[in-house]
Amino acid sequence: MALTEKLIELVKKYPILYDLSHEEYKNVRKKDKVWEQIGAELNDTGKYLGDDVKKKWKNLRDTYMRHIRANKTKTGQAAPSGKKWQWSAQMETFRHFWSFANTSSNVTEIKEIQESSCETNYSENIISVEDSQAQSLENIDEIRRDTEELVTEKSAVTALKATPNSTTITKFY
Repeated sequence: MALTEKLIELVKKYPILYDLSHEEYKNVRKKDKVWEQIGAELNDTGKYLGDDVKKKWKNLRDTYMRHIRANKTKTGQAAPSGKKWQWSAQMETFRHFWSFANTSSNVTEIKEIQESSCETNYSENIISVEDSQAQSLENIDEIRRDTEELVTEKSAVTALKATPNSTTITKFY
């Protein structure tokens, strides 16, 4: 069994090293002790210390994550080249413990901006129409009052003209 393969198998035994939900995951001292144990299990000569094993694991983990990202496709993309990383099958066990940050694309952002802009324009248009309607109603009321005043004046003038005995015409305004 190769050293890398043995390291992967040993790490699988200790969820404290990779399971973010493990109760002791944040306990650095315990994890350092586990790394020392793994270093001791890897060889009896003391060639690998806890820090060396930890660095090797970090390298493996990061390489595996890059491998996953490189082979990840989106709708409409061509299939990946099919290049397979030699340790991907062994590292697959850890995949569900690690998550990728959500990514966004320019298309989504443009769509969101357009939707936001449409909502804003729609709201502004409704307010503008409501303001126009209110202004129109005020204008109609003003025209109605002016018309009523004119009708009243005309009626008064007509009534005075109809009486020949009147000597004074009073102006109504």
